[in-house]
Amino acid sequence: MGMAGGAADAPAPITGPAPGDRALHAMVECRTSRSAIHGEPHAVIIRPDWSVQVPHDLDAERVAVAFGGYTSCLELVDVAVPALRRAIERLTRQEPLPIRRDRRGDWRVLPAQQFPDCCGRVAFPSIEATAKHLLGAGHLARQHGAREWQLAALLSAAERAWAWDEAPRAGAQGVRRLVREEGGVAGLWRAGIRPDQLPGIAAAVPAVTEPLPVSFYLGMVYARADPEWMGEVTAHRPDGDTAAWLAWVDSPAAGRDAALWGAWLDLGVHRDGVRIAAERGLDAGRAREVARATGRNVGIVARDIVRWALAGCEPTPEHFALLARHGLEHSSPSAGTVDRLVAEAERHGLGQGVTRTELAVMLMVHGTQPAVLAALAAAAGRLPGLADDGERGAA
Repeated sequence: MGMAGGAADAPAPITGPAPGDRALHAMVECRTSRSAIHGEPHAVIIRPDWSVQVPHDLDAERVAVAFGGYTSCLELVDVAVPALRRAIERLTRQEPLPIRRDRRGDWRVLPAQQFPDCCGRVAFPSIEATAKHLLGAGHLARQHGAREWQLAALLSAAERAWAWDEAPRAGAQGVRRLVREEGGVAGLWRAGIRPDQLPGIAAAVPAVTEPLPVSFYLGMVYARADPEWMGEVTAHRPDGDTAAWLAWVDSPAAGRDAALWGAWLDLGVHRDGVRIAAERGLDAGRAREVARATGRNVGIVARDIVRWALAGCEPTPEHFALLARHGLEHSSPSAGTVDRLVAEAERHGLGQGVTRTELAVMLMVHGTQPAVLAALAAAAGRLPGLADDGERGAA
């Protein structure tokens, strides 16, 4: 699936360390020994052009270092500030975070961004936790070769300067109305999604007029849900919870045949049932045929069709009518039960020409596997009638 949003969502490139081409102010410890674990903090100003102002004569300190001295401010200027500059696109959410979901549903940093002593084997429980790690001083210091404690001080200042804090501002109320949860916009920022991206993401599901859950926005970005497919399918059930489910739905059929997904949603089938029907390519028109043949509610029939599909069976309207006459309209076998019946019929050389679905319907009508095998044997190579002229359980 393609990621939501497009070129129209792209912001102006970040050129400076703080919004509005302002300087970034931070407090950073000054250590005079590589082994020191603390130092006297002082102000550091990173100007809009990324030049650095500290209360030291850095040129004199470079001379001192050449004669064996040490001052951490040189590493701050030469390494930590350039590291912040290289990380600024990520810190300001201008680039997607390198995150993937594994088969167990946990979250991991993409291999190219992993470090063995950092996150190489770590499974994070949520996107937010993964984003927090990627935006943290430990990971970024390893990535850019900086001292963690220095970069942490700069990152703290940068986060305060750039963060979305729900404070009143132009257009803020309109963005907040797009997200269901209180504080959701700030939560999405922490997960790596900018507030100015939200209108474009929400536009993928125009039929949904209510505020959308945080999980919808996360799914559109990190599960890379297809916006066009999302719009077509949610038109059939336009609510935020359905949109969030579709954004994350784990199915090989996701992103394909929107009309099929929509048709099963129209029938009122629960989400898992819709997914199963779409994966198996079940024709939603069958539910209406069965409803006409049996006089039953089409939504209930649709759910029954899905249950039978889980057993690998597709009963015809006539099969469902027969089951209804036996009071079995709500019954369906398990896949394992049908598998065993099919295997036993083959082992005894019975039921040639009888389909899996017919065997399953016979099992419902006759009640037990031995009764079905007896009926097959009595048929002497003919297809056993599935008429209702016998009692359930009779051979």
